[in-house]
Amino acid sequence: MTLMDLQLVGPQQTFQAGVWSDLIAKNNQTQAAPTGKVARPASIGNAPVSAVFVTIRNAQVVVVLSILGAPRLCEPLTSVGTVLRCPMRIIRFENGKSTMREGRGCFAAGKAGSNEPAAYASYDTTTRMIRLGVLSGSSAVESCSQSVPVRESE
Repeated sequence: MTLMDLQLVGPQQTFQAGVWSDLIAKNNQTQAAPTGKVARPASIGNAPVSAVFVTIRNAQVVVVLSILGAPRLCEPLTSVGTVLRCPMRIIRFENGKSTMREGRGCFAAGKAGSNEPAAYASYDTTTRMIRLGVLSGSSAVESCSQSVPVRESE
């Protein structure tokens, strides 16, 4: 999985920011203060937001799975507070068309080999599923393990 910061979007973040533009805008919204003024001062860029993604491709099909780490749009897991359950999108490009499915996935931004929880992804060519999970130390966070089919009908 690749982690990308989307607070300041540049040319390399354009695709991911486009995938999540609606939820990035929602994450940027702030509660109005009782005086009617915006609670957050105007700033450059987006509110804190990141995305992880994995891309699977062959000659005919490209599948991108992405999980948006936006504190205002995610819920912390009770078992591991630094792991969040967040919006997930699977985009499939095939024959000049694209389809998108939505779900929820676990977001953990720790680095592999550290004591912080870290997300992982792998692709199973036999079942055509992307396997997702989070490791906390040497243990799997069970509520985060899932297999996501790359085709809608599977």
